[in-house]
Amino acid sequence: VTTGVTLTDSAYIENNGLLELTDGAKIVYSSLFSTPTGVLNYGTIRKTDSTGIGQIGGSETVPFFQNLGGRIEVLEGELLISCTHFLQAGIYETAPGTKLNFFGGFEQFLEGELIGNQQGTLEYNSTQIIPSPEATLNFGGTGVTFSSADLRNDGILTIAENTILRMLSGSTMRENTRLINLGEITEMETIAIFDSSTFENHGTVNLDQAVRISWGGGLRPQVLNYGTFYKSSSTLPQFSCWVPFTNASGGILNIAEGKIRIGAGQTLFLNEQGAILRGKGSFHSPQLPDYFDNGITTPGPGTATLTFDDLYAPLETAELQLEIGGTDSGTYDALNVAKFANLNGTMRLSLINGFIPAAGDSFTVITAGFGVQDSFSNVILPSGVYATTIYRSNDVVVKVDSVGMVGIGDDQRLAVQTFELHQNYPNPFNPSTMIRYDLREAATVELDIFDIQGRKIKTLFSGASAPGSHQFVWDGRND
Repeated sequence: VTTGVTLTDSAYIENNGLLELTDGAKIVYSSLFSTPTGVLNYGTIRKTDSTGIGQIGGSETVPFFQNLGGRIEVLEGELLISCTHFLQAGIYETAPGTKLNFFGGFEQFLEGELIGNQQGTLEYNSTQIIPSPEATLNFGGTGVTFSSADLRNDGILTIAENTILRMLSGSTMRENTRLINLGEITEMETIAIFDSSTFENHGTVNLDQAVRISWGGGLRPQVLNYGTFYKSSSTLPQFSCWVPFTNASGGILNIAEGKIRIGAGQTLFLNEQGAILRGKGSFHSPQLPDYFDNGITTPGPGTATLTFDDLYAPLETAELQLEIGGTDSGTYDALNVAKFANLNGTMRLSLINGFIPAAGDSFTVITAGFGVQDSFSNVILPSGVYATTIYRSNDVVVKVDSVGMVGIGDDQRLAVQTFELHQNYPNPFNPSTMIRYDLREAATVELDIFDIQGRKIKTLFSGASAPGSHQFVWDGRND
């Protein structure tokens, strides 16, 4: 086809062989007739010649293009599909420098798997995507772009493992839709999520170009992260999420540079047990009671300071992991909290870069602008290091009391040779005291408090415990 074909009044093309569009040829639909016309493809539709834009569709009627296991090849130039599009299964291939563009506000019904070696560009531009529960975009190469694309109607769209996706401003998710990313989202701008829809990530999402994920309206939508969200630039806009965000077990929220903000109001942030929040940028959480941290928080990579622009409030199962590589600021990990540090859970310290502290060394591991509240229930020290955790009004300091034999390199020698339960310190105390024990090897431990008559009044810890020195704080209260 070198010029154009106009379909009118129930006419349609059924392709079982090769249909080649050259010189900007178009298959269009007349707006003079109201009965559907269209193209059925079981074979191959090929766009060649870069001198013009090939097109299928383009009218005010209800035209359709059905790809029923066929193949679309854009070898040169651009192919525009501007009509209602039904996909049951098919292969879509774009050569380098070419574009396949679904455009014009028409509905795109995805019922099967789009497979392709994507070296050019596949765009869903100002169109409605209506996936079935089995719809999958499975493209290698440069991938797929959603530009003002609108996901609708209760469907599930999966981005396959080898697929790269760009989500540009104006894209939306509506009506209980579910977008599952197993691949890589390299660019994400402002998108809106509506009506109980879910954005579920098992791959990677680059937030360097992102502006926000906004709450479009309706019932509560959500973001679930089982993979990695990462921000690695401080020169580009902060990323803001104004819908409930769950960093699920195994998920990583990595703020290498810049700032990630989880909004307030009806927005929740849940860092589940086994999930990781790490980085040396800034994290802004919602206020209590909309902030739940049961996971792992750790600065890095390398020794770094992770900033909390609002509060830091770990729960009982949460763990703060800090690395110590020296005594100077910047050679050990720390948290900088703008407001309150409401402490709970475990703080675990480890030595790196061959550093061995000396008695009297101190490390300010947390600073809090509005104050430190409560204390960690468990502090795990490196083997051979004996230290006191000091909770002051606006900071937390770890001060080394003594150092025994510390593991060095591959010939690690444990200072802890036997099990030992140390005397609590201080004693007497008001309002709290620290209890420390040493383990030569991993064991199941129960740490209980008994009154003078032998009655158990408090269980401080019960569970598996790693080798090394452990310390717990008791606030004097019974169970």
